[in-house]
Amino acid sequence: EELSKDSTFSKLLKDAYNEGDLDADEAMEAMKAVGADEGKAYLKVQNWEEGTSAKGYAINEAILSGDAEATREAVNSLTDMGIEISDSLISDETKAEYVRTVSEDPEKAKAMKDSMLAYYEMTGADVEKKSSTIDQWVMKEPITDAVLSYDNSQILDLVKKYKQMGYKDSLKDMTIDVKDVYKELYATNKSEAAKLKNSLLSFYVAAGRDRAKQSKYIDNWIK
Repeated sequence: EELSKDSTFSKLLKDAYNEGDLDADEAMEAMKAVGADEGKAYLKVQNWEEGTSAKGYAINEAILSGDAEATREAVNSLTDMGIEISDSLISDETKAEYVRTVSEDPEKAKAMKDSMLAYYEMTGADVEKKSSTIDQWVMKEPITDAVLSYDNSQILDLVKKYKQMGYKDSLKDMTIDVKDVYKELYATNKSEAAKLKNSLLSFYVAAGRDRAKQSKYIDNWIK
């Protein structure tokens, strides 16, 4: 009777799996035998191994290897089991590794980006927008730091660098998220707020946006 209770049965299986009495396939078959579909069984076993990121584990591993075909196969293996795949499965760890790889191994980074775009394409996401988002992972932290430091020279150097890397369109689309910082400064130290606004405008103009429109956009933060 206890074995009919999903949580108890799952715990018994997990214990047997962790102790080496069952392998992954055997655990999945046991769950399927009591009514679990293949996708649910697969994810549960993967969770035992990989934690909460189990659904995206194989996808992230394929991306990290820079293998677009393996990425497609990872997605297909999940969808073939009836598992729905969203466009939000790329982990923060994978994103951070990509950013690091861009500077250390550009060729590998290109392969990783191609793999991410292959994944996004299979989810039905807008690949062009996702490509811009990936580029912005690389740029956002350094540019935000320069803006918050009021370092206009560094801002211009970074914009020049990223344009040379082929990120021109992605730069123009990128938003620097310092709204809360600006609002707090405006309330307590308008002189510092003006410096931050000037740095923001330096970035936006260098990135190709209209200065007057961006100035109005920033002013609207405090209305």
